[in-house]
Amino acid sequence: MSVVRYSLIDCPKPGRRHQLAISTDAHGRYALSFTSGGLLVREADQVASVYLRERDWGRVRQVAIEGNLLQARTTSSTVRVTRETIQRLSVLDDAELELLADSSLTERCHLMWVATCVPPEILHYDRV
Repeated sequence: MSVVRYSLIDCPKPGRRHQLAISTDAHGRYALSFTSGGLLVREADQVASVYLRERDWGRVRQVAIEGNLLQARTTSSTVRVTRETIQRLSVLDDAELELLADSSLTERCHLMWVATCVPPEILHYDRV
């Protein structure tokens, strides 16, 4: 797993200065993994159910990869999709993961949209 670091980019507007946090990997490349895999709704449903049983993301990763839980054709695809799915789901708390497991397809899509748009390393928000 690569180490994530951040770069701050100044985005000046007339009269004020803004900073935008951009996530990059250990090699200074932008982390654009959210652009592939769609929302990963089907994968999230399967991975979330394992997490709710295990309550340990490391163990979930092991189960998903060793058992080819996501039914990928190659090991590298299994590792990549598992990593991205876990990364997205890890921004949700246990109550949200339980909702994901017990919700309709539309609600799962909404939750995965939130998980995709809120990377844990950049944004911190209070749950209401």
